[in-house]
Amino acid sequence: MRRRWYPPEDTPSERLTREILQVASPSKTILDIGCGRRASFLRSVSNAFGTCCGVDPEVHDTSKDGLELLRGSATELPLGDSSVDVVTMINSIEHLDRPADAIRECRRVLRTGGSLFVLAPNKWFGPILLGRLFPHGARVRLNYLLNHRKTEDTFPAYYRANTVPELKRLALACGLVPATLAYFSADPAYFVFSPLLYRCWAALERTWLRRDAFAGLSTAALDLLKMERRLGRCSLPTTTCRETRHECRADRLVGARVEGAD
Repeated sequence: MRRRWYPPEDTPSERLTREILQVASPSKTILDIGCGRRASFLRSVSNAFGTCCGVDPEVHDTSKDGLELLRGSATELPLGDSSVDVVTMINSIEHLDRPADAIRECRRVLRTGGSLFVLAPNKWFGPILLGRLFPHGARVRLNYLLNHRKTEDTFPAYYRANTVPELKRLALACGLVPATLAYFSADPAYFVFSPLLYRCWAALERTWLRRDAFAGLSTAALDLLKMERRLGRCSLPTTTCRETRHECRADRLVGARVEGAD
């Protein structure tokens, strides 16, 4: 049922990968922030880029298999100014208590015309909303009991930039131009421990939560944001911007373009 209702090629991560590969080039450098100990995503796109770099507080500085992994923080990236072409943050921005500082760092290391891709769980998605009611210690124990996740694999989460409007506001404040903002449907993986709960939530998501009225509130969705750095946009206030197109649906990728006023 899971593969039939939620084909692997339609998952948010696969859609994100296709978006990234569209801007890939052997002459470009990609940086994955919060790459994880295995740097799985970075490895999956490494053949499309000339240089692949990952930053994570839990990796050790190493260069292996064409990847350069650096121990570091999203708010203090160990890279020089204008040194990368593509930056990705996949399911990591929710773990930052100062996401604005991380977005500013992304802008600093991006070359002019570069792109930042952010994929993050929507904080208003039901299971996420429920989980936010529990302290971190309780979530660690629940994840272990329900999903057999190791203690060290459950990280503190803050969800301070986990909606499309919040990501858009951060982008503009940091001098980046949002190019694509969308909610995506995703399978209710949080309920895999219970086949009954999984089926019930999947039915709810497919029949109701994909409707426009619920796209930003209850949809079982992830947020994707692509941002392009433009020369001279170091501090773009949100009040000087005009929105030329904005549409959000749960069942397909729809874009928004926001540009500075003349």
